[in-house]
Amino acid sequence: MEIVHAKDVEGICIPAPYSRCIQRIFDPNTHGVEEMSLGLCSIDPDSGTDYHKHDRPELIIIASGK
Repeated sequence: MEIVHAKDVEGICIPAPYSRCIQRIFDPNTHGVEEMSLGLCSIDPDSGTDYHKHDRPELIIIASGK
């Protein structure tokens, strides 16, 4: 099993109006996993995400915030 540390994964930041930074920890394009993706996303206060779809199930865990 591969061990990936989030601190070692470069992320991308999306500008306003949907301000957020995303790190793809495991992804079909980078780690060869086919049935899932695992990412960390930090969403700025009073922001959100634009409408989008995923081609696989998505699990969201809210670690903090309102």
